[in-house]
Amino acid sequence: MYKLKKTSGRQVSVFIPNALVSRIANRLKTIQGFEEAPVTSRYEAIRGRVEDKTVIIYYSGSVVYDESLERFRSMLEEVLYEYHKTDGMVVGSDEAGKGEALGPLVIAATALTPRQAAYLQSIGVADSKIVPENRIRELAKRIKQFSLGYSILRIPPSKLNEMFEMKEKYGNLNDILAKGHYKVLKSVLSKVSEKPAQIIIDKFDSSKTNRRIRIIENALGGLTVQAVEKGEVFPAVAAASILARESYLRWIRRNIGKEILEKIRKGDYASVGSKEKMESYFKMCYIKKA
Repeated sequence: MYKLKKTSGRQVSVFIPNALVSRIANRLKTIQGFEEAPVTSRYEAIRGRVEDKTVIIYYSGSVVYDESLERFRSMLEEVLYEYHKTDGMVVGSDEAGKGEALGPLVIAATALTPRQAAYLQSIGVADSKIVPENRIRELAKRIKQFSLGYSILRIPPSKLNEMFEMKEKYGNLNDILAKGHYKVLKSVLSKVSEKPAQIIIDKFDSSKTNRRIRIIENALGGLTVQAVEKGEVFPAVAAASILARESYLRWIRRNIGKEILEKIRKGDYASVGSKEKMESYFKMCYIKKA
């Protein structure tokens, strides 16, 4: 079991499988000093206080607790470990930036044991789309520290624009993504000593998924790869989504000033300046389509 440094005053949001809501609510009641309180909405399964800090478990699977409550977090980890312990080592990959005209395309992969998966879920690792932006950087640091291995591939807009112009060589966006998933998966697999129980990619292509997955499988020496819609329910894929998102956001911070970024968000693309600058900021085919 992993331990966090003791801090206080910050609420952590965790997302657990719905099947575990009742089990975790019952385990919460056994924590010494727990004081149950009336729920404040029909969405809450249980509400109470531990060490004078509020804990709320929702029927949806959302759990909110104070970061200083290590006893509660370790209990969460244990229940999640029981849930994941037969999964074996899982490798997952996901991307960020595919649906956004601004910024790079990032693909990432991680490898997690059941214990690592349970720990990372217990501190809030989930689909990056539902994780607050102010927690992404910290969670990415934890993933890098505690995973068996990880890999991140970031393709800046300028390079992507070149690739889009050379369709015969690189294919379309989904072909580029497939090659990116292969590269990060291969990198992670080279860092682990055992064959993974599962390799899972968050499904990125609705039309030619099977063909692209077969290409990835062949390139990985025949290992089975699954493309799963909403694959972030698997902790390894969720962790990859966090790494990809953190890399995307870091590129935005380093390359685009706050003032220009605010104007871009309001649709003022002219404020960027020259055509060369536009091509360094944007995936130009997205702009042309818009």
